[in-house]
Amino acid sequence: MDIEGTLHSLPSMRSFLDRVANGARGRVTLALIPDIVSREMVRRLILNRLDALNLDTRELSSPGTGRPATAVAEALNVSWQSPSAPRSVANLMRCEGMPSVVYAHRVPSDNAEQRAEWREFIEDWADENGKLADEGRPGPGLCIVAKLRDFDFSPPKPQAGLSTIWWWGMSSELETRLACRVADLEYDDGHALGVWREHVIPSLAAGDPQLAERLWERASEPLNAVISVLSEYADETGLNDCEDNIMDAIRLIGEDARDCGAGEEPPASLRNLWASGGLALIQERGAEIHPALLARRGRRVDIANMLWRGQAEMLLPTLNEIRMKICLDFARTFGENWASRWWDNPLPEGRNHLGAELGYICSLFRFVGRGTGHPLNEKRHMYPLATRARDLRNKIAHNQPVSFAHFSALLAERGKVGL
Repeated sequence: MDIEGTLHSLPSMRSFLDRVANGARGRVTLALIPDIVSREMVRRLILNRLDALNLDTRELSSPGTGRPATAVAEALNVSWQSPSAPRSVANLMRCEGMPSVVYAHRVPSDNAEQRAEWREFIEDWADENGKLADEGRPGPGLCIVAKLRDFDFSPPKPQAGLSTIWWWGMSSELETRLACRVADLEYDDGHALGVWREHVIPSLAAGDPQLAERLWERASEPLNAVISVLSEYADETGLNDCEDNIMDAIRLIGEDARDCGAGEEPPASLRNLWASGGLALIQERGAEIHPALLARRGRRVDIANMLWRGQAEMLLPTLNEIRMKICLDFARTFGENWASRWWDNPLPEGRNHLGAELGYICSLFRFVGRGTGHPLNEKRHMYPLATRARDLRNKIAHNQPVSFAHFSALLAERGKVGL
């Protein structure tokens, strides 16, 4: 399946790419991505977007290790205005042959001095672009993809000619669900498994397409197996090396990350956790710690809750539909007073014939419709469905995740009954 490829065509990613590409016109755009996000993947997407805008873009595939202005001139193969011209950012930007946009998906960052030089280089480029704009001629844009560690976790300072766009709010739960639907159409593994994946995977992996793909074959397994998959993923991506205290991070999310928007800077208190990939912003739920990190730190209850919330969104409407269809079937067969005609334990005042709960229906089957010739025996084939639905409703209502086997059995029983 290609969940990641589908997500790249959806609004969150398109918005990110548009902001990066449009911001590269005559200014500096710095796209900051977490450690677990591939530079090469982001490079490909941004270059495709710049190409679609017909911008004259030249890539710094390997900027040298000298002073940034000199290294960039050499990498672009442009000539200084004169041999004696100072090798400054201002003179570089005024060289003949400069493209509309200079793109780099990696800056030299072998030592602290080099990292500081490149931070200053970016700031100077943004400043010089402002001066060129005042002269009535926009300068070349600079587009850089970087990670916070490239700048010793201190990115270039904000200024008028610099747009810093953070990989934050990518992608939404809804988009991940749609990507799972597209993948399911290709694989067609059955209705029950398709529905399960569409809800469980986004509840765990919205914001991390590669994790969503990893869970594709394992999402229907028991909780322990899912936790094992998440822990393995944490080891492979380096998430288990995060130094942040999970409890402190959970507290800070509640205090500092409530009003964050996609593409904006994560709260300073959580920035290092974000840089490692351990923090994501999900449009529907706000900031969350990456489930793989939670699993690796033994936060079993948190993973169970993530599974539960996806299951609840899927199961509650299904269970209510089953309940109401049983009520409607009873009303057509026995009349709208069916809920109180056989038992002196009527529905609460104000409830109509559609208001009977699954527990009430099961009690009728169990305690009333058992005698030979009782009219309710005609519907006894619905008892197993009502019982399964009641048991699953009770688990979900008490914040307990259910197993795929039980969900699949519910749908199979529903098919037998024909509801």
